[in-house]
Amino acid sequence: MAKGFITLENGENFSVRWTGYDEILRIAIKELFFLDNGYKLSEWLKTRVPDENGDESGVAFWNESNEMIFRDIDLRGLTKPNRQLFWEAIENGAAKLSEFGEQYSMLNPIVMHDLMKMHQASKDNVEIIDEDAKYIITKNDFIEKVGPDWLYIKSDE
Repeated sequence: MAKGFITLENGENFSVRWTGYDEILRIAIKELFFLDNGYKLSEWLKTRVPDENGDESGVAFWNESNEMIFRDIDLRGLTKPNRQLFWEAIENGAAKLSEFGEQYSMLNPIVMHDLMKMHQASKDNVEIIDEDAKYIITKNDFIEKVGPDWLYIKSDE
């Protein structure tokens, strides 16, 4: 049963078992280390997976601050540069997973292949109609801002 969800830019959901979700994010975290400007996003992603002391089963877990963290991420809530960094890290990780297999990650390569296939079919054309400090509004959705680097400049009306 799927307990981890990644919402792509077109609003489609990629769903996977919680262990796969955690491993996808851990791969992104590893690969962001090698990318320019990837540090802040990798640090934020670390807060989205349990540490070695955390409860690792199910759709959610409790973090060190005693907050419940759900295993879902809406990539539309990231800034466009952070979405690009995320996908570059995932692409690099997919190549390494394909080449090194279990030496690189325990994630089944089919899971990464399926995620990449959905991504390639998705367009990154998130058009923000309006925003405030916490949310963005697109033509079809009301999305919470996530990750680093969001700036909110209140427009005069």
